[in-house]
Amino acid sequence: DAFGRFLRDGGPAFVEKYRMSAEKAIGVIHEAGGIAVLAHPGFYDNEDLMARLFEVGLDGLEVYNPKHTEEQVRRFRQIVEEQDGVGSGGSDFHGARENASLLGTFRVPYAVVTRMIEYNSALHTIEERPGA
Repeated sequence: DAFGRFLRDGGPAFVEKYRMSAEKAIGVIHEAGGIAVLAHPGFYDNEDLMARLFEVGLDGLEVYNPKHTEEQVRRFRQIVEEQDGVGSGGSDFHGARENASLLGTFRVPYAVVTRMIEYNSALHTIEERPGA
């Protein structure tokens, strides 16, 4: 009831979502010392979009996701390699509303984690980090 009365578009507690361009978002992530990775690329399944995002500074793709097929994982790994980028991964577990017995059953190769650390170190040298 509260959503319908207060949070609906134009309602007394409605707040417009803040939106920014992908290029701006990538810049903000980099300024904060992070790696800009496109989550859920299998959802988009749009290689033209991925190419455009890499052109404006995207660092990588979420390669490993339980919803990706083996073919998608192979293709996303190939794209990351071609772009000299970085892969990432995760369980995509979002809390109690999901099947908690699946938590911890999906694994990302350790080499992916070490590659992310190396990539981030090269991307953000100590002199470039805020407060350094």
